[in-house]
Amino acid sequence: MAMLVIALIALIGGAVFWARPLLALGELKSALQARDENRVSGLVDFAELEKNMNADLEQRIEVRNQGKVFGGVLSKVEGFFAGIAVQDLATPSGLISLVCDTDAAGNIDRSPKPEGAPCKVDVDIKSAGYASRRRFSVIAERSNDRPMAMMMEQGVDSQWRLIGLSGTGSLSQ
Repeated sequence: MAMLVIALIALIGGAVFWARPLLALGELKSALQARDENRVSGLVDFAELEKNMNADLEQRIEVRNQGKVFGGVLSKVEGFFAGIAVQDLATPSGLISLVCDTDAAGNIDRSPKPEGAPCKVDVDIKSAGYASRRRFSVIAERSNDRPMAMMMEQGVDSQWRLIGLSGTGSLSQ
């Protein structure tokens, strides 16, 4: 009987440990829906998010311009402007706008919204799993059937934070 109790405790403990990144993602979803910039900033590593979003965009731009006349120059110019946009989005208010105020066509309404204004984060997780010991990836689908990928990383303080976001359903990590 004692072995069964120990096994059950170990199983529950393992499930809770495995699900910690998903719990952090749920907390981030709640903070985004509440438009709470302070909570969002504690759940996202914005420097790493900006770096990863820039890398993802640069890769997609290069692939799109590959083989075009002046493709290299075009990629550099587009990458410069994409970097400016990412810099604006990789902030608490920018991420809230990206998640809460983007219409089906992908346009972001950047007009100021009060904290607590309605925001529905409608995603369906399709797959989730550890990419490494401290990284957890999630593939989700939004209500508009567009896939998105999220990468969570456990910091030295043991907190899980969002470090990667891609609207294409894959991250180059």
